[in-house]
Amino acid sequence: MDEKNVERIAQAVVARLKAEDVWRSNIVDGNPYNTTGNKELLPRLLTVKEAACYLGRSVSALYKLVWRKQIRSVRHGRNLRFDRYELNRWIMSDKV
Repeated sequence: MDEKNVERIAQAVVARLKAEDVWRSNIVDGNPYNTTGNKELLPRLLTVKEAACYLGRSVSALYKLVWRKQIRSVRHGRNLRFDRYELNRWIMSDKV
C-alpha cells in the first residue's frame, strides 16, 4: 500500500467517527442529516440506550413510558427501537 491510499483510508475513518459523534449529540427538530454540512444520512431507528440518551432519560424510565403507552416504539423482532421523528413529536407535544 502506498502512502496516498493509507492517507485516504485514514481520512475516511476520521470522517466516519466524526459523523457518529455528531448524530449522537446535535440533532435538532428531526433533521435527518448531521450538522457538519455533508449529507450523510443518520440512522432513523434508535436503540433503547440511544433513545434514552437522546431524550435525557434513563433506560428504565423509557421502558416505563413504553409500558404506559405514552411514547411510541417499533418492534424489530425481539428488539425495541425508537423512530427519531416520533421522539421529536413526543418532545414537541410536551411543550407548554
